[in-house]
Amino acid sequence: MSKLKMFYRCLLLSFSLALFSLAQTAVAQTLGDAESFAVLGGQSVTFDGTGTIITGDVGVSPGTSITGFPANVTIVPPYGIHVNDGDAVDAQTSVTALYTDLDTMGGATPLGPQLSGATVGPGIYAFSTEADLAANGLFTLSGAGTYIFQVGSALTANVGSNVSLIDGATACDVFWQVYSAATLNGDTFAGTVVAQAAVTLGVDAVLSGRALTTALGAVTMAGSNTVNILCEEPTPTPSPTVEVTPTPEVTPTTKITPTPEVTPTPEITPPPTPTPVVSPSPIPSPTESPTAVSLVNFKAKVNGDGSVTLAWETASEVDNAGFNIYRSKRTDGTYKKVNGKLIPAQGGGSLGASYSYEDTPGKCTFYYKLEDEDTYGVSTMHGPVKVRLRIGEGEARRRRR
Repeated sequence: MSKLKMFYRCLLLSFSLALFSLAQTAVAQTLGDAESFAVLGGQSVTFDGTGTIITGDVGVSPGTSITGFPANVTIVPPYGIHVNDGDAVDAQTSVTALYTDLDTMGGATPLGPQLSGATVGPGIYAFSTEADLAANGLFTLSGAGTYIFQVGSALTANVGSNVSLIDGATACDVFWQVYSAATLNGDTFAGTVVAQAAVTLGVDAVLSGRALTTALGAVTMAGSNTVNILCEEPTPTPSPTVEVTPTPEVTPTTKITPTPEVTPTPEITPPPTPTPVVSPSPIPSPTESPTAVSLVNFKAKVNGDGSVTLAWETASEVDNAGFNIYRSKRTDGTYKKVNGKLIPAQGGGSLGASYSYEDTPGKCTFYYKLEDEDTYGVSTMHGPVKVRLRIGEGEARRRRR
């Protein structure tokens, strides 16, 4: 019996290795105007139950039905709702183009219908009919690169199932093209899911990626769902400072001073010497505020000559040294600093100021972030804001994200 088990283990290992070696290399995909959208339905979007949290825009087009908002869902700022407006229309155009590109991509490696227990590397994979992830099953994506899955019928992730990303694989590089409907009832699922008929998330299901349908489709959240388009935390810097601030609570060494009551007269003189340790009150000053700047607004405007003017206003600036501007072509991509040197602070304390900076990035869609840096070296990111520059247009549309 043990030999038979060993045989099947070896067979499964050989199958996984074969998938790594046979997979066609997949090129990175672009979401265009749909990049900021976590949820986009063609005809309708429905939020049932309560407690759903969406990090990303929510939209519908060409339909106009979004139900359960705001009662059943929280959309994390700066994202918002788009009911067949210009942004939703543009996003639907990009989703349709993405679906077509994924569907017509050749050179796919065939996969059997059951995903549970399988591990694959970057590449293009095809299911002739349905794709199924069994209850409590695990499907693993291993390695940095692009993953494309072409599903010939329906995609189903059953209760308790999970998709695991290891060795550099990220949800932003995973794409599921589904001919009919995707039903995600598992614990976790990863990637941008683009279906023609519907995308449905069961209760408590978590999607690291996007739930998108083409023009005739619908998106439904059963309740207590989480959908997040971000592959990584945009600004890890502030979080450490919040964790550092508790350290002043060590300074309650003042509670040691009650020891004078143990030895009142002679030992009262030693306690004064520890009190100088308390007197370095400069230590609490960095913890006055993890964010030195109270930002009123941060906007981006495209000018007639193709340049972009970034403008921001502050209400107060505590210990602020200045600002930096960062730019990326993807909302969750790598942001590069635009300004050569720190833009010096003009406000101070309870006084704010107005700022502007001009950038000439070229013709594309760009995302900008604003970083404030205090005199202790602690920085905080704001944004992003989005601009779109099109060839042949004097004025490009600008949208706050």
